[in-house]
Formats: sequence, structure tokens, C-alpha cells
Amino acid sequence: TCSRDKTIKIWNFITNDCEITFDGHTDIVNYLIPLENNGLLSCSSDGTIKEWDTVSYKCLNSITDGTLPVFQIEKLDNDIKKCCTKRCSEKWKI
Repeated sequence: TCSRDKTIKIWNFITNDCEITFDGHTDIVNYLIPLENNGLLSCSSDGTIKEWDTVSYKCLNSITDGTLPVFQIEKLDNDIKKCCTKRCSEKWKI
């Protein structure tokens, strides 16, 4: 799940326990995309898109263009399409 508390959490649906918490964003986490090879992409109102490793629990990459919040992302091959308040459909290389 993504959250207003600036974290990402992975839950066990059988026990309802939080198994992993990812910290690194400085504002609300708005959207998540699961990736192949145990990865996750997240975007936040802090203007960043982060790539996470769900095995090591570490942030592998963080990209930003400045101050605009990123509300949604879509992975397209080796690109990320982002949507923020003023510039939807901008593509970034990953």
C-alpha cells in the first residue's frame, strides 16, 4: 500500500500483518507499480519517482524534475510516463 504517512507497506493478507515498510519519500506516496525481479516503482507528492528492491528493502534509484507532485506513473518498456498537476504524459528513462 501507499500512504499519507510517506511510506510504502507490504502486507501479509493471511495474518493482516505489515511485513515490510519502505521509507524514503518526504511527502504522501500516491501510486505504486510492481516490477519484475522483485521491484516496485513509487511516486509521491514530493516530486520523486523511486525504484525499490523488495528483497533488500532498499531504494535503488530516485528521479525527480523538481517541485511538482507526481500523482500517477505507468511503466512503458524502459520509460516511465508520469502525471502531475501541470504536465501529464511526460516520459522519463529508467
